[in-house]
Amino acid sequence: MTSPTSRDSRPPARNPNLSTRQLRAFLALAEQRSFTRAAAACHLSQPAFSALIRTLENELNTRLFDRDTRSVQLSAEGRLFETSARQLMGDFSVAVNDLSDHVERRKGRVHVAALPSLAAGWLPAIFAEFKKPGPA
Repeated sequence: MTSPTSRDSRPPARNPNLSTRQLRAFLALAEQRSFTRAAAACHLSQPAFSALIRTLENELNTRLFDRDTRSVQLSAEGRLFETSARQLMGDFSVAVNDLSDHVERRKGRVHVAALPSLAAGWLPAIFAEFKKPGPA
């Protein structure tokens, strides 16, 4: 394991400027436990991937991984951050998908004006049919 560095004693940054690219790289390394395999999974060279992880750790002022020449393991801080990183990436994906659905008009609000007799008689069946999922 590596020895602690001076940045390990500093508190985490209050408003770090993190990117989804950094979070994806962090999660890939957490899963793969290998810089080589994680870099390949992220379609990056190993030096570029290592620099991305180093930048993330510098931004957070903490070491997220314990590494030596043979292994890579999450540090205690890395294990704590992993749960939040997964949640952030899941939330980001939901937000992008919701926006995409809205832009493509699969989601949104429609206002319908109708006579009371139509609203009570025909519209419930029409709305029920409309809400059925279409072909995939």
